[in-house]
Amino acid sequence: MRSSLADRTAPPRRKSCEACKVAKRRCDLAYPACTRCASRSLACVYPGRQPVPPEFPEPYPWFSTDDLSLPFETPMYTPDFKVTLSDMGYPLGVLNPQSPYMDPLENMSWEITPPDVTPGSYELEAPKSRTISLSEAIASRLQFAIDMLKKIPKMMVRETQTPWCHKQLYRDGLPKYMQGKKRGNNHLTKKTEAYTTCTLHITKNRTNTPIINSLINTNIQSHLTASVPTNPQETLAHTHALLLYQIICIFSDDTTSLPAPETILPHLESSAMLLLSCIYFPDTSTQVSVLPSTPEETLDFWTSWVFQESARRTVLFTFYLTQIFRVIQGYPNLNCDGRLGLVHSFYFSARLWLAQDPVGFAEAWTMEDHFLVGELNFERVLVDAKASDVDAFGRMLLVTFMGIEQARTWFLVRGEVL
Repeated sequence: MRSSLADRTAPPRRKSCEACKVAKRRCDLAYPACTRCASRSLACVYPGRQPVPPEFPEPYPWFSTDDLSLPFETPMYTPDFKVTLSDMGYPLGVLNPQSPYMDPLENMSWEITPPDVTPGSYELEAPKSRTISLSEAIASRLQFAIDMLKKIPKMMVRETQTPWCHKQLYRDGLPKYMQGKKRGNNHLTKKTEAYTTCTLHITKNRTNTPIINSLINTNIQSHLTASVPTNPQETLAHTHALLLYQIICIFSDDTTSLPAPETILPHLESSAMLLLSCIYFPDTSTQVSVLPSTPEETLDFWTSWVFQESARRTVLFTFYLTQIFRVIQGYPNLNCDGRLGLVHSFYFSARLWLAQDPVGFAEAWTMEDHFLVGELNFERVLVDAKASDVDAFGRMLLVTFMGIEQARTWFLVRGEVL
């Protein structure tokens, strides 16, 4: 009796960290970081040591809701008053890397002082006015991304990738949150996977929409009540599934029988915050790492990079999508610090992202100039990058940052079409 009690109370044996487990390499179990992760500047996460995702009280900490109540449609004088790109806050406050903090509406000059009146003259010419509306801002900054997001379910089905999910991430098979199975009352397994949900979504027509929406709704509800992820790989897949469900619910033509996006939003943000604790963000001020010298170590490096870069982009895109949704829905008093409330970085390089094996990745890493973007600061990208450096994820962010017309011009100057 005493020995069995001791067995139950004995501390669990520490398992290999997730990075060593993914690379199938021996882990020396050093804490807080094993030797292999420390030497490669990787995030060293041991199973069961992920922090509990924080609560999300309203209002969200990166939005201020108590100091501003200006409409999006406000008359402004022209030509004496000119709205510049910086005045618009890159855009609607979503992206502005030039300032540590910027409230776009607060910095925009809404009150215009009339011109001085010459003594003795009491006649003023009626000023011309124009309106900057929410619809104009969406057309200029967000419509490109919206059109791309509507194609994401089809892209996932046909290519097993998205702009934030690397094509080789799930090369060994879809994890349970993307290909989950739940035991039914008849003890048979029934699929509740996000991949199947995307397949159902893209096959909808006028006749089968009611039944397909019912199936999608069941899959979403099953996912929302699923167990909490226990390791970084599960957390990433869990967040990917929630992103796919959220996109389907936001942009579906018939949303009457689907969950409201607001019901998925807190789950999505909570999952992204949990994923954030598993990510290594490279310092943009340090020199780029040198690739390992052996093929085996290069494979390990690439495998880890595919996971980490997918995770970095996933977290960034989650809060980007959240902001787009709030703008489209007309949430009042939206403010942003210019970096979506995150301290983050990601690799802005189409060749690195599109490399499908360690050899192609090593060639792109050593022979091509790639950009590490931190805090959504695209200054070096806009000056030095070629159009071929920009993948779908980068195009979406650049159009949001610059506006559609300036983005088209930037690509045309470099010999390509947006």
